[in-house]
Amino acid sequence: DQSKVTLAIPVEQPSYYNKFYLDRIVQIVELEIGGQTLTVLNVHLEAYMKGTREKQSLEVVDVVRKHDDGPLILIGDFNAAPAWFQRASENINEDVSTELRSDDTIANILEQTGLRIAIPEEAYTGDRAKAHNTFRSDSPSAPIDHIFYNSYIKNLSARVIAEAGAGSDHLPLMMTFSIHEANSEDDQ
Repeated sequence: DQSKVTLAIPVEQPSYYNKFYLDRIVQIVELEIGGQTLTVLNVHLEAYMKGTREKQSLEVVDVVRKHDDGPLILIGDFNAAPAWFQRASENINEDVSTELRSDDTIANILEQTGLRIAIPEEAYTGDRAKAHNTFRSDSPSAPIDHIFYNSYIKNLSARVIAEAGAGSDHLPLMMTFSIHEANSEDDQ
């Protein structure tokens, strides 16, 4: 089954701008896998206006809450990096915009849904830290595409597919997972 929820339009822009605005949505797909229903939420949040993106993230939280009674994966282009990446960028003087540094988009999702992120904070340390960046594909400097999952999902592995090259302005992510009972001992 498939449906969608249209997210908020930029309040920071005049009405004529919004007449031509590319709708940002949450695509909701329910897949039958091994007798269970897996809900996949696919998003593409606002790229340029922080206030709108943060508002959209709260709308995504509402959609997650309506579908979190079974296995759920939230994926997409969030146009925002996690707080730990923002802090690390400030500490090593990475070229990350002020807009990105002050963004609460990912924090809203993590703190208000109980979802986990497929590539966790620990991965952004040491020699492999930059291997998890997804944007710009030709010279990745920020992780703004993400996979989140709930307690019915076990993350077996996750990575950025750098070998995909520059077929888009973002590099894709991949997560290998299994579905299990919520809150089992082998949760990740």
